[in-house]
Amino acid sequence: MKLPVRAAFAVIATAVVLSGCAPDVLVILDPVLSATADSNGSLSRELRRSARAQSARALVVSLDELTAGALRFALETHNAPTVLLPALVGRMALQVAAESPERSFYMIGRDTAVPAPNVAAVSFDRSAAFEAAGRAAADVLAADHGSGASAACTLLFLVDSPQRADELERFRRSFEQRRETRGLSAAELPLTVYQYSSVPDSEALGEALASDGGLIAFFLGRANAAAWEAIGSRETAIISEWLPPQQIDARVAGWIEHSWSDALQAVLTADWTAMLEVAARYVHGPANSSGRLNSMPAAADAGK
Repeated sequence: MKLPVRAAFAVIATAVVLSGCAPDVLVILDPVLSATADSNGSLSRELRRSARAQSARALVVSLDELTAGALRFALETHNAPTVLLPALVGRMALQVAAESPERSFYMIGRDTAVPAPNVAAVSFDRSAAFEAAGRAAADVLAADHGSGASAACTLLFLVDSPQRADELERFRRSFEQRRETRGLSAAELPLTVYQYSSVPDSEALGEALASDGGLIAFFLGRANAAAWEAIGSRETAIISEWLPPQQIDARVAGWIEHSWSDALQAVLTADWTAMLEVAARYVHGPANSSGRLNSMPAAADAGK
């Protein structure tokens, strides 16, 4: 049975008090993150391990509802000096931070500085991750070259900022460089790019995905879910971003991940700063090509 917000916090608080282990860091997850990345508790366990590696104790609390009241209750119940929050909380973070000037707050996934003296933004630099994704896409297709399977890459990319334009170019350039290294031509390993300045609708996605390809890579923000629906059950390798555990099926060759564990380690090891940057990961998925399992364990590609 799922406890109400206050009751759930009370149970956790009692456990902490009885164990004599007051947390050094309070990590607050919003309902979406809790239902996806932490659906089986894996994110919470990873965060606790990361904190222990820095000789710190982390307590992870999931909000059932994203309200100022629920956020305040979590902070009142757990008096940790350092608090990690999702950028999704927005202005609520500024409100609660102003009420607790003695605590340090970090907004995970925010790309701009926060106008508050005790609130820092933690952004993810995805440059190296997109380079790794481009190389991985070429490797997946090159492995099937000559087998009769399609060796085409279809790339769908939302470019709504200079940063996103740079990420697209890094993917494209790395794909082409790896293709050349593999001794293959653009005709043998084609890359088709669909670039959108705003979130594409289902009709635009349907047109882009009309033909079968060996690999589909899509980075479309909130339209990623629609892209998954458009792909359906077709047999194709997939590279995307922010995949929750339930979406990592045998077709997924890899994804770009914003690791809260990496963000936590950066917070625990860095001096206070208004802007903290963490490298995003490219994580290898179970599929090395459509229908063939990857012999490489899931791990971050550091750009090799």
